[in-house]
Amino acid sequence: MADSDPPEPVTYQSTTQSTPAKHSWKSADPRKHNEPLPPDAKLDRFLQLMDSMGKTVLIPQDGLIAIMRSGESGPAPQPPQEAIETARASFDKLFFSEETGERKTGVTEDAIVQATIGVLNSIGLPNGLVASPSQYKYDLTDDKRAKVDAALYPADYVPNDARPNWTHLRMFVEFKKGGTGNDPFDDDGPIEAPAQTRTETRGQLTAYAYQTLVYQHRTAVYAMLINGSDFRGMRWDYSGLLVTPAKDFSLDPTALLQFFWAFSSLDEVGQGLDPTATLVLPGSAEYKRMDLWAKENSALDMPCEEGADLTGFFDPRPDEAEGHPSTRSRRKADGPTQPVFKYIRDDFRKSISSKWPRYKLKVGPEGREFLVGKPIFTASSVFGRGTRGHIGLDVVEDRFVFLKDSWRPFYKGVDPEGAYLEEMASKPDVSLVVPTVVAHGDVLKQRARSGHAQDDTAASVKVDEPTKVGSKRTHDEVEDDTPEDPESSSPTLRQLIHYRIVVNEVCLKMSNFRNGEHLVKLIEDCVITHRDAYVHFGLLHRDISAGNMMILPRIEEQDGKKRVTWRGVLIDWELAKYVPKDDSAQSARQPERTGTWQFMSVAYVLHPDRPIKIADELESFLHVLIYYGVRYLRHTLEQRATEFIVNYFDTFILEPDRQPVCSYPKAHAVKMGVIDFGGANKKLRFLGLARGATTHPLNSMIFADLLPLFTKRYSIVEWEDSVEDLEKKRKAQRSDNDDVAYQLLMGEPPSEECRNEAAKLDTHDEFLRILKTRLGEAWPDNDKTEDQLSPEYDPRRLVVATMSTLSSLTAVSDSSSSSAAKKSRVNHKAKSSLLVGPKTPHAARPVRPPRKTRRRK
Repeated sequence: MADSDPPEPVTYQSTTQSTPAKHSWKSADPRKHNEPLPPDAKLDRFLQLMDSMGKTVLIPQDGLIAIMRSGESGPAPQPPQEAIETARASFDKLFFSEETGERKTGVTEDAIVQATIGVLNSIGLPNGLVASPSQYKYDLTDDKRAKVDAALYPADYVPNDARPNWTHLRMFVEFKKGGTGNDPFDDDGPIEAPAQTRTETRGQLTAYAYQTLVYQHRTAVYAMLINGSDFRGMRWDYSGLLVTPAKDFSLDPTALLQFFWAFSSLDEVGQGLDPTATLVLPGSAEYKRMDLWAKENSALDMPCEEGADLTGFFDPRPDEAEGHPSTRSRRKADGPTQPVFKYIRDDFRKSISSKWPRYKLKVGPEGREFLVGKPIFTASSVFGRGTRGHIGLDVVEDRFVFLKDSWRPFYKGVDPEGAYLEEMASKPDVSLVVPTVVAHGDVLKQRARSGHAQDDTAASVKVDEPTKVGSKRTHDEVEDDTPEDPESSSPTLRQLIHYRIVVNEVCLKMSNFRNGEHLVKLIEDCVITHRDAYVHFGLLHRDISAGNMMILPRIEEQDGKKRVTWRGVLIDWELAKYVPKDDSAQSARQPERTGTWQFMSVAYVLHPDRPIKIADELESFLHVLIYYGVRYLRHTLEQRATEFIVNYFDTFILEPDRQPVCSYPKAHAVKMGVIDFGGANKKLRFLGLARGATTHPLNSMIFADLLPLFTKRYSIVEWEDSVEDLEKKRKAQRSDNDDVAYQLLMGEPPSEECRNEAAKLDTHDEFLRILKTRLGEAWPDNDKTEDQLSPEYDPRRLVVATMSTLSSLTAVSDSSSSSAAKKSRVNHKAKSSLLVGPKTPHAARPVRPPRKTRRRK
């Protein structure tokens, strides 16, 4: 339910200029840049578990019920005494011997499931909710095949096939046979219990919460864990997890029933459903309308190829009589009437082709309505922005649009994406190629309440430090969702508010470019937009990546005809920031890392405490160019494209302090101006028309023009870093008499020529000049190939394997009682071995997650 008090953004106070960064799987997930990965529930569950570290808040049951009932008046309804006695009798029979009264041993999980469901359904929960078991089957629409033990459903939607129904469940219930090993939480130690079996249970619960959030539009997910005769209530939202202390219900089930009763007494909004999202049911007028709009329509489905003549779609020829199919199609009052690019209708059709639930979503202050099916993109984690993107149907304007649903950071100084887009469209004399806002706004007053739990019950909650599998700290502690106030040693959960934005443009993937010249031209469009946003509005995008650069087909008049033209468009401005155009200090607005790992600049990864500059963004554009070039253009690496992508983009190295830094190939490229892979004979070069010829304009652009600018920049960065390190050492040694020695250690400063060259990256001018100059040369028309990225490409396996390696190495370090020198050697070993990338000749070879070891009985 929406909060009654007006939401106020939180002020984030930090003495640093930017936010400290930690590497996370979410920031490196290739699905962020439009690369689908095959379903793999085990890998995703492991990574979701890693992502959940440090998000748990232990809260008393009455505190959780108070949050559950936010906005409700009066005390929570209590279960009647008759219901309590019924439950007491059933659980007494389950857990205690009728003859001796002693507690039974070996009570099975199935017995606990049957007894609990029997109790809930016999006492009659408020609002007619019914408990239904589903521990042996999965929802047929679920590619992850999750088998949650049981759930509460409205009476009209109780499954009759013993399968979970993720679309309609209200609260899921997970059962375990009992014992500490099956309890994922610890009330006395670290809340997120680190033992393997306990983390597996937590991963299981997190996966079920994720499934609920994916199928439904929710503000929160409620659940119950029944572990033997103990229970815990839980509440997930995109900020964190609230969990109650374990409580034994075998002798007195009152508290257990109080939780179920309080939840069941609420309406669907109180139970966590979003009132601005309405299920579109089969057979309804809106359901039929979506089906109708999804049908192929030759009279309205326009080709999107660049140069295609679309005149006939807008101006019927004179020979088209009243009965011509195109005329009839456009004049149907109950069907589509406007021409649309065929790929958009095709993608919309795919989004509603399965039995996935359809919704009507309200957007903006006016509550404008849009119909959507399965999202074309869904965030991979429970926690964070929870972004999902839909191709939607605007029911008022009779057109397809793109709708993005997310939970944006709720801090002062952080504006919503739509505000940035509207600002960039506000000057008539400045035309930027950016998405056009149709509607946007925060959704009611829906906030992630976990982030406020400490304020609501400050005296009685316990927030966990980020815990680790095997009780060790992993490199995958999530940067943008495990915030820490730099002035405080206590972690706090991130402040988020629900937000939706709808834009006119439904774009094509950048991978649809025709050839190398076309790729550079499309990227040039994006760089020009980036420049104009900075020059005219003081905005930096701050997340330049392959997924945020797309192709926008447009219709323009050419020689009296309507023809398709393609433009590169820069999307996803949600991380943008107004920045000063001088060197004045910038403070962090929120505890969040900015960017997509594969395309972050080497300098930003090395110094996440420093604000992002134009040079960092230009470097990201260069990495995107290399990324698409290696995947889709002919080059000297031949069959090793996948291995290169993994080593250059996905790989990271963990320093002894577990600060991730970029891969060796990526750092070598910008520092030395060379991209090689496997020796001098395997330098990256793009191939021209003649077989084996390397006289391709892209080679001159990258290796002769662009990389030399970055090598100059990094020679300055490295020299300044060395000076800074030496100054710290001198201050630590309190030495004022060795200036000469320190000057010798610093070496010669970069020359004026070097600084002048590097300064060319302080603006966009030189970068754009290089692109324009090289585009004026002769380019091969047929240098594009099929995607050279292996179908087996899946960096999830590499990340999982590396996390396991890190845990084992840290275990050695933490358990060691040897000298500091020995510990230093352990850390050095960790640094040298923790390079996420292939150790075999082919990176596409899958790396299996660690197998569970069987314990001897």
